[in-house]
Amino acid sequence: MVMIYSTKQINPDIQRFVRVAVEKAVQEERLKKYNIDNLDDILKEIRADAQVRTMVWSSSGEEKESQVGIYMIISMICGFFIYMFIFMFGSMVMRGVIEEKTSRVVEVIISSVKPIELMMGKIVGIACVAILQFAIWIGLSLGIVSIVQVAMGGSLSGAAAAPGGMGQVAQMTQEVNLTGMESIFSTLSSINFPLVVGALVCYFLLGYLLYASMFAAIGAAGDNDTDVQQFMLPVTLPLILGIFVMTHTFQHPDSALSFWCSIIPFTSPMIMMARVSFGVPWWQLALSLVLLMATFMGIAYFAAKIYRVGILMYGKKVSWKELWKWMRYKN
Repeated sequence: MVMIYSTKQINPDIQRFVRVAVEKAVQEERLKKYNIDNLDDILKEIRADAQVRTMVWSSSGEEKESQVGIYMIISMICGFFIYMFIFMFGSMVMRGVIEEKTSRVVEVIISSVKPIELMMGKIVGIACVAILQFAIWIGLSLGIVSIVQVAMGGSLSGAAAAPGGMGQVAQMTQEVNLTGMESIFSTLSSINFPLVVGALVCYFLLGYLLYASMFAAIGAAGDNDTDVQQFMLPVTLPLILGIFVMTHTFQHPDSALSFWCSIIPFTSPMIMMARVSFGVPWWQLALSLVLLMATFMGIAYFAAKIYRVGILMYGKKVSWKELWKWMRYKN
């Protein structure tokens, strides 16, 4: 047992370093009791540095090298993109509704269109902006990956063709570099990028529409940001929960928690995108998308009821009881 005393809270990395150092020192002292000659040389000789390579079999029997770290990075990027874009553009919908309501512009617009048309028009308009920005980012990312792949391939092949002794050194360098770079590009080539990009667009659109409908209803229920804060937590809580579950999904994409959170509509956009690059059965993708679409339609129906009443109501702080009453109004 080792006791550490400090005036401040010990960092976990420092605690881990001290534990490893003490364990190593204790092991060395215990080994010295055996009086073994050339103990240091023996320990160096028996020490092994094992490297593990993973290979994945496709349905056709073809094998490709796989690196779990690459899958985790892609899953992390996709999951955080979904969270960031849904929250950012959903908040834009809410602030836009509040601005139109406080400036009384909505009173002029509502005379020529239905409330549901006005709400969906704002949601779809911001969605078009988001899709354009999304497409630019995806295009740039794929372009950068392609350029790096071509550049690395050209530099390695040029090094292999170098004459004389330089050619031998270059060949040795090439073999070392190919071990890492070919493994990375082999892993990237085994990922179904059309499926990943398609799922990214679908889950972003449906997830955005789901949460934007709730943000629009929240914006219509208040006159300013302070009034709508009481309604923000239930809407943002599933998004925050999805972030925590994502960190688990990166390590265990096929666990029960990851599966159910990728099916539940309020967390599925982020969690399913964290699983797609690892490989997900088609029926799980289809079930998740169908439930997400059905939930969006139901949420949009009730959000339109709240929007219809709240958009023309001023100077009154709305409660949850009032929102429930608005949702029960008949058309």
